[in-house]
Amino acid sequence: MSEVPNLEGAACAELAPGIAEKYFDINPQRQKFEAQTARAICGGCAIRAVCLEQALNKPRTQITGITAGLAPSQIRALKLWHQYDLGELAEEPPYRRPDVEYPSMSEADTTVVEYHRTATLTFEERVRGVFLDLREGKYNAIGGISTAIADIALIRTDMDADAVAAAKYPRPVSRAY
Repeated sequence: MSEVPNLEGAACAELAPGIAEKYFDINPQRQKFEAQTARAICGGCAIRAVCLEQALNKPRTQITGITAGLAPSQIRALKLWHQYDLGELAEEPPYRRPDVEYPSMSEADTTVVEYHRTATLTFEERVRGVFLDLREGKYNAIGGISTAIADIALIRTDMDADAVAAAKYPRPVSRAY
């Protein structure tokens, strides 16, 4: 069947080994619960648009399972309509245009990307960001200095929790074969 995308930052790449295949490497017509679960995982993915772009560039025979939250039939139809829109096909595809758009960065997507970006920052760098935001007035409407101090406390708590989790549950080393 399909292979789970190997994209850094993908929501499916963060799942435990074997879980992604259980929900994505499926027949969406027969395994409706798994398909719904995969779509929900893709719905919050920060790089869903990249995943869809890769799927649209695959040969027709390699489009299987759930990719970018879409079933293979949706991806194939979207691919044909995209080719038609680009003038690569002379006639309209024989079925209706899918009610699917290229995903764009929602507020949730932006938050996930920002989280991944800040996850590599040190405590001091994050606190500096809070102070810069404070100086620019971003905290004025939401409580001023007391909210900034609370954010700094949350940063410390989050970093402590991340350190405990990393020590308790180390991430597996990925290997390229």
